[in-house]
Amino acid sequence: MDVVGPRQARRRLNLAFNRFVNYVSLEEVNSVGSEDEFDDTVSQIILSEDEEDEVGLEYQSAIDWSLYSDSEEEDNSSYKTIQVAVEDDETAVKNKIAEWVVSCRIPHLHVNSLLRILKTHANLQYLPLDTRTLLKSKRGKLLFIDVPPGKYYHIGVEPLLIEFLLELKSQGIPIPNHIYLFINVDGIPLSTSSSSEFWPILFRVVGFPNVFVAGIYHGPGKPKDVNQFLSSFWKDIMDLKSIGLIFLGTRVAVSVTGMSSDAPATTFLLNISTHNSYYGCRKCTTKGWWVRNLSKDLAPRNGGRVTYPDIDAILRTDCSFRNRSQIQHHDKNGIRSIIEDIFDDIVKAVVIDPMHCVYIGVHKKLVGIWFNDPFDNIRMSAEQLLKISIFREWLRKYVPSNFVRKPRSVKDFPRWKATEHRLDLNYLGPIVYKLYLNQKCYDHFMLLHVAISLLSNKDICHKYANYANDLLRLFVKTSSKIYGDKFVSFNVHCLIHLAQDVKNHGSLDEFSAFCFENKLQVIKNMLKKSGRPLQQIVRRLDEENRILSSLRQSQCINLDRFTLQDSHCCGPMVEGLACVEQFKKLFSKILLLGDSFIGKDILET
Repeated sequence: MDVVGPRQARRRLNLAFNRFVNYVSLEEVNSVGSEDEFDDTVSQIILSEDEEDEVGLEYQSAIDWSLYSDSEEEDNSSYKTIQVAVEDDETAVKNKIAEWVVSCRIPHLHVNSLLRILKTHANLQYLPLDTRTLLKSKRGKLLFIDVPPGKYYHIGVEPLLIEFLLELKSQGIPIPNHIYLFINVDGIPLSTSSSSEFWPILFRVVGFPNVFVAGIYHGPGKPKDVNQFLSSFWKDIMDLKSIGLIFLGTRVAVSVTGMSSDAPATTFLLNISTHNSYYGCRKCTTKGWWVRNLSKDLAPRNGGRVTYPDIDAILRTDCSFRNRSQIQHHDKNGIRSIIEDIFDDIVKAVVIDPMHCVYIGVHKKLVGIWFNDPFDNIRMSAEQLLKISIFREWLRKYVPSNFVRKPRSVKDFPRWKATEHRLDLNYLGPIVYKLYLNQKCYDHFMLLHVAISLLSNKDICHKYANYANDLLRLFVKTSSKIYGDKFVSFNVHCLIHLAQDVKNHGSLDEFSAFCFENKLQVIKNMLKKSGRPLQQIVRRLDEENRILSSLRQSQCINLDRFTLQDSHCCGPMVEGLACVEQFKKLFSKILLLGDSFIGKDILET
């Protein structure tokens, strides 16, 4: 038996106690029958000397040593209920700093400087000197998978889902019997001066906003072999589909219900013809027509594009897609993508993304014609554009904070984001453009506005899906008569299939790529220097998953954490409650409500 000093013994017991606390919370053990049972449990999780060195020396004691005694006359009943002590002030400070570093994405170099100041000048000796110790970052060499022309790191689907379910459980949300996943894959260029880019595999649980990174690729260009790129993710999903996810002794079924990516990424993942080819539509068997560009004098000139004016073509089915009934739709190399295996119905699962198709596709194209078209009979005059800009700027003060971006002027049109196009199409457009469009163009625009507004409303989207589909078909059918044959591009054609996706998956926001695009920007902003980008991202993602997950688990809604402010007595009142105090605002750590509230007695009931 090794002989250790008192300090080493205390540290080992402290580490064993922390292991035991985690074990108890995971298994939902609230009490232990006897002291012997407690000792047996601790002895099973005691750390070896090698394990102790790996964990590090940054743990601070959370044990009140005065409670321990060598006396044999202690009452064994005191062990029947083990109360987990609230973390001490030192640990709380370290956790708060770690949360701040991760949530605000502070560069580690700046955090190191802050830790040095706090430790030296504020005499906070319990703080580490290095950010990696504070965040418990991944150490050592990371294992990457060769995916030419770059490298791939797989994080895994199952551990992320377990963390997600633990978070739900800590917030009192019932654990679902079946988890449905929506996936997304897209590329992120790291800079404009190189071909270096990330290709993360993202997924989210349907009904929840959390977006997870299952794996990430980095290289000079996208992966050459889609099956090699997806192989680790495919194995995880197939295992979860066949076996399920075991969480606290309960089996939770897992399946992938859909995929929402832009058109180039989707063609890469499915290994099909590109979206601008003659047989590029993923939903129907239409064949495109080549339309030449026209000059101002209507003379044909070089260049053109493939258009899809046919709105009555035969629809694809899961069977016809897997049997390659229209061989021209599939890539000439004949390779079958393994992503087909994870979907039950691939035609229904692979949706038309509203963000890329509708907002920065059709709407941007339509408004761009009004603002910049070379033909005078369609383009608005400079005077009209100036009035529109002034009106849009004036509307800014009336746009509520629910919209993350306010309307901008016409001169900023090339830099409008997808959320601005959504705001313009769904809310502002019918008012802003009414006085400046001719009746035919305005009525045509209103077909799109009404249809997308109906499909975006989760309460009525199913009820009016057929009506919205009729409006979109009429929009596509009449587009060429107003704006020419070249207008009916891939995105415009895909509008006729949008209502069916709403019937299968819910409102447009339920399957749009907005949440995934936000995550892509978060990933890109994690990169702080050009060297070893994949290693940086993997370590930052690990820190984010651990620290922010524990933060969200601690933010359970509790009435004790609510604060009532701004007392008033101007109603409205609940009948029979004439003598209670009212408040205008209700605050909590994660919630702000700005309505009139009845006093604490009502909240407690």
